[in-house]
Amino acid sequence: MSTLHIINQSPFGSTSLEQCLSVCLDGDSILFTQDGVLVLQNQAALAALKVDYYVLTEDAQARGLEQALSKSEAKAAGYDDFVMLVCSHKNSVTWS
Repeated sequence: MSTLHIINQSPFGSTSLEQCLSVCLDGDSILFTQDGVLVLQNQAALAALKVDYYVLTEDAQARGLEQALSKSEAKAAGYDDFVMLVCSHKNSVTWS
C-alpha cells in the first residue's frame, strides 16, 4: 500500500521531513509544496532520499528556486501532476 507524503514546511524550521522519512516505505513518494520546496537549498538532503520525490513547480518558482529545481534530481510537478500523484497512491499524508 503506497503513500504520498506531502511536506509543506521548511526543512530548516520543522522536523516534518525527518518524521516523514522515519515511516517512508518502498513505493511511497514525497511531494514538497509551499515552504517544503526550500529543501532544494539542501541538495544533500535530497540525495539521501530513497523514494521518488517531487517538487511543486509553482511553489519553487514563487520562492525563486527554479534553477535549484532544474539542477536537482527532484521531479518537477504541476498542479495536474499533484492530482495524479494523489490518485496513484492508496493514501496521502500531509506533514505540517
